[in-house]
Amino acid sequence: MARKLEGKVAVVTGASRGIGKSIVDKYVEEGARVVAFARNLDALKALEASFPGQVKAVAGDVTKPEDLKRLVDEAVRAHGGVDIVVPNAGIARVVSFEDSTAEAFNTQFSVNFFGAAETARLFVPHIRKGGSIQFITTFLTQVGFPGLAIYSASKAALKSLSQTLAAELAPPRVRQLRSQVLVSAGAHFQKCHYNSASCSGAVGFPIPKA
Repeated sequence: MARKLEGKVAVVTGASRGIGKSIVDKYVEEGARVVAFARNLDALKALEASFPGQVKAVAGDVTKPEDLKRLVDEAVRAHGGVDIVVPNAGIARVVSFEDSTAEAFNTQFSVNFFGAAETARLFVPHIRKGGSIQFITTFLTQVGFPGLAIYSASKAALKSLSQTLAAELAPPRVRQLRSQVLVSAGAHFQKCHYNSASCSGAVGFPIPKA
C-alpha cells in the first residue's frame, strides 16, 4: 500500500517534543522526509538518529530571524523545495489579566503568532505546486479559560491569519492552507476544523489530502 506522503518534504517547527515530535513521527511513517526545527539540539539529534536519511535536524528559535533564515536555507539546500510547512512551535503560559503586560503578551505572541507567520512567509516561495501550510491552533479560540487570555488570543490571531492566507495564497500557489486544532494523544491526535465548536472524535493528524 502506498504511503500518503511518499516523496514529500515537510518542515515542522517545535519538533523536539510533544505534538511537534508526534507529527514528525507520523510524517516519517507516511513516507515523508522531514526537516525538524527546535531549540533543543540534543533532542533533535536523537530524533534524526531514530530516522536516518528521513529526518534532518536544524536547531534554532522561531523568534530569531537569522535562525528562521538558516532553516529555510538548509531545507532548500537539502531538498530543493518543500511540500508541507507546519509552524507548530508554541508556548502556553498561565497569566492573570492583571499581570498581562505588553511584555507578557509579547512573550507568547512572538512564538505563537509572529514566529508561525514568519515561518510560513519565508517558506512560501519554496513551497512546491500543490503544497500546504498547516497551522496548529486550539479549542480555546472557541471558549474562555481563566489565565489563558494571552495564549488564546495568540491562537485566535493565528486562526484568522490562516483564513485570510487561504484566500490570498489560493491555488495554484498553495493548494491547502488551514488551521487545525490538535489534541495530543500520544502519537495520535483528535482533529477538529477551526470552525467546529468541539472535537468530532475522529483520530487523525495534519496530513494534506491527496
